[in-house]
Amino acid sequence: MIIGDFFAKSPGRRKSIVAACEQSLRRLRTDYIDLYWMHFRDRFTPIEETMRALDDLVRAGKVRYIGISDTPAWKVAQAQTQASTIIGARRLDQLDQNLAALDLALTDAQLAALNKVSEPTLSFPAGFGPMATMFGQGGTTINGAPSQMWPLLPQRDDERY
Repeated sequence: MIIGDFFAKSPGRRKSIVAACEQSLRRLRTDYIDLYWMHFRDRFTPIEETMRALDDLVRAGKVRYIGISDTPAWKVAQAQTQASTIIGARRLDQLDQNLAALDLALTDAQLAALNKVSEPTLSFPAGFGPMATMFGQGGTTINGAPSQMWPLLPQRDDERY
């Protein structure tokens, strides 16, 4: 019965989530919880069951917002996908309508602003790359693109040493 007890007390099961929420409401002496935080996922429980239980708590007015921590990002993304497709749309035609409502067109200025904001910041050697041509190619022309001379490079032999 140890295995049965373990699965019965599994933190991601619907029964466990609802019971924990009810106990928290009782201890806090309140009607709702502003932020119900799941500290870790139960890898033995399907994510659909966990998200359905959390959705039911929100719909019942017992919880306002859900938070998740100590869970891999890919699992949280899967949970969000499950929540939006299964919970937000109960039938395939509802899902199609929801996705169609998201269709929007961005102007060139908006796209440029998004590209600028989302441009990655690269570490040390990447920013050095454009200047590296003056060290490695010192004034030569490669594929029609001239490189600059390093400003500290001696121009004449008598300037050396």
